[in-house]
Amino acid sequence: MMVLLMNLRDKVYETIEDWTKKLDNPEIAKKFEGFNKIIQIHLTDIDESMFLDVRNSSCTLFEGIKDEADASLYTTTETIFGIKKGNIDVMEAFISGKLQPKGNIKDLIILENLL
Repeated sequence: MMVLLMNLRDKVYETIEDWTKKLDNPEIAKKFEGFNKIIQIHLTDIDESMFLDVRNSSCTLFEGIKDEADASLYTTTETIFGIKKGNIDVMEAFISGKLQPKGNIKDLIILENLL
């Protein structure tokens, strides 16, 4: 069971890392100019947390919890993979509660540009 959770966790990290690489596209990076925020992500189904440090059109993913995060997002691995595959629309996920925000929702909505 532990190996399965580690593999699942690694796949989630890989997926989110892929999303951060979209900032290599100048058109997407421009949307993040002046956006300097820490976004906490909690995966409720596997009890894992990570955070994105978005600074000056670049983004780094870290493991763990950042107490001074600007906003938090609660979701599941199923939702992350559904968004990746295109089976789940980000806005519909917010509306349906599959993505549960805490904090400034505007800080989270801009992340849609990465997903």
